Amino acid sequence: MQHNLHRRKTPLTPTLFSMLCLLCQAVSAAPGSLTLRLANDGSDVDAVRLTTRLDITVSGHVARTVVTQSFRNATNDWAEAIYNFPLPERAAVDHLTLKIGERLILGEIQPRERALQVYNEAKAAGKKTALLEQQRANFFTTGVANIAPGETVEIEIEYQQIVDRDGLRYALRVPLTMTPRYLPGSPQEVIQAQDRLGSRWFGATDQVTDGNALLISQTAEVAADSHRLQLFASIDAGMPLALIQSRYHRVDVSPVGGHLYSVQLSDETVLDHDFELEWQADAGTAPSIAAFAHESQTARYAAVQIMPPESGSTYTPPRALTLVIDTSGSMQGVSIEQARSAAIFAIQGLRDIDHFNVIEFNSSASRLFSAPVAATSEHRDRAVRWIRQLQANGGTEMASALDMAIDQQGVTSGELKQIIFVTDGAVGNESALYQKIESTLGDTRLFTVGIGSAPNSWFMHKAAEVGRGSVTMISALNEVDARMQALFNRLAQPVLTSISVDWGGATVEQYPQTVPDLYAGEPVDLSVRTHDLDAPLRGTIRGTWWDQGEAKSWAQQIDLSQLETPAYPGVGVLWARAKIDTLEVQHRRGLVDADATDSAITAVALSHHLVSRLTSLVAVDHTPARVQEALLQRRVPNLAPHGQNVHAMQSITATATPAQWRLITGVALVWLAWLLRVMRWPAMPATWHARRNWQDVR
Repeated sequence: MQHNLHRRKTPLTPTLFSMLCLLCQAVSAAPGSLTLRLANDGSDVDAVRLTTRLDITVSGHVARTVVTQSFRNATNDWAEAIYNFPLPERAAVDHLTLKIGERLILGEIQPRERALQVYNEAKAAGKKTALLEQQRANFFTTGVANIAPGETVEIEIEYQQIVDRDGLRYALRVPLTMTPRYLPGSPQEVIQAQDRLGSRWFGATDQVTDGNALLISQTAEVAADSHRLQLFASIDAGMPLALIQSRYHRVDVSPVGGHLYSVQLSDETVLDHDFELEWQADAGTAPSIAAFAHESQTARYAAVQIMPPESGSTYTPPRALTLVIDTSGSMQGVSIEQARSAAIFAIQGLRDIDHFNVIEFNSSASRLFSAPVAATSEHRDRAVRWIRQLQANGGTEMASALDMAIDQQGVTSGELKQIIFVTDGAVGNESALYQKIESTLGDTRLFTVGIGSAPNSWFMHKAAEVGRGSVTMISALNEVDARMQALFNRLAQPVLTSISVDWGGATVEQYPQTVPDLYAGEPVDLSVRTHDLDAPLRGTIRGTWWDQGEAKSWAQQIDLSQLETPAYPGVGVLWARAKIDTLEVQHRRGLVDADATDSAITAVALSHHLVSRLTSLVAVDHTPARVQEALLQRRVPNLAPHGQNVHAMQSITATATPAQWRLITGVALVWLAWLLRVMRWPAMPATWHARRNWQDVR
């Protein structure tokens, strides 16, 4: 029976439209998704303006950086600025200074909870105060309270690090913004708004219990005087340089005299892309052993860098390669283009004697072949076609991809088992992933490829370290081929394995205690301490050197008394950071009791004035500035990474929860009821009278 219904067009009310949007968003997202909140409505961006200045001093293979963050309160209210920001994953952060006009207030190191208490008490008392907390090894939070209307308050953060080295090439990477991190697991019960430095978005899960401290706000648009960068660097490499350049920013380089060079940005720059400065030594001038030393009243510290022999290997055994590609929502934009290009380069570099498979993952993982296949031209072409159609969306369930990659079958004996993991590392459960890699990888090697303008470099380096591989960073399409070729040179096999250091019976605390396998161009970086101030610090480093596929013994002497070891006070902090990293690894492996680990970390950090997971820096101006006025908290957003669609990031998935399906069901039922009402659809004859009366009422 056909019903000719003449209906009046009923516009969607704002409420109904919102419900439709919620439904569409809930359906389009994978199970366990959460919408990323943005601070691009102008409220937070206009409230507190942020500018950053970097002053970098490089001496040999050690760099010290001063980060100056300026917060200007552009409102008529007293404000508290909260800012999450990245630092290098191996940064040893040891100083915080609060600058108010000409006055300087030095930060004090305190146990984390005590530092937070001091900050909150000063804030409540109307005193200017600053707090620096570490959420992850490369993820920090600053809080600056009681900024007067129209006032600018500065804080200085100082850290030092070892410069990365690859043969004659040296590189220093400074992260400037962050990609939001995926938080797997089920959400916890309601989290109180007051947590750590103030109100957080509800992000804690059963797998990432501190997830609410990792959620960041982002903005794609900033004021003309906000999120700007100034950068000045002084490089004294201690040798002639053939090249100084920045890959992603224009810089002006000026020789100062001797081996000293001055570097600064050529153009005004915004905080949307990691800064990388690299320099290259003239052939034959780079030292095979370099060291910095510092002697206190009770101990002697040294940071030692040793280059292994150049690879003599031209023999590459067959390999079983598993290529894993991150296609989660955080990879949208230029990141997925870089990932596809890197993956295709890897596939095209395989030989017929190799075997391979390709895995892609977002909210779930899938593989191209059910088991590794021979790298014939047919299989390689099929893989390239499959990779080219990959798109970025959904969550970042990295653990399932790791399980799938490790659980590969069909590998013949004698093959090198290797995994190349292409990702931006935007996850919050790093420690759980490291534990999985350590416990299940076996004799497979894991190589990470960091993608994008703001990758999680801590995950990249640490995953490669525990996976006994190496890390490659790619932040532009035009560098894919060169960086991937360098990676394939490493894939051939390690240059130096089974490395040990013998200090000749002296009592020396050395970190890392176990030196990982080394690949072509990679140095051995050691941080050592001894309390014996009279005896010379000598040792022998030994390993197995692979030449033409043949294992040969290799040894090199270390005698710091015979080396030119410049005095560098920060060497002790570098040693302390290395010891804390080792303690964290021992705890993750279950080798040390959790309470004992925390006590040891706290003791090392406090004695070396070092920010850690358990210690923070707090500075307080004891003169009250705010008396009765209210204090409004303003979250300072990060500028969205270059090439990333900040609006598309709203749909990245974060937590698994049945609440999503309750939302879908509830909204769907409301929407369906409204739709039937508008259409006045006759479910049965008895409804006609009711429908007619409803129409008369309208």
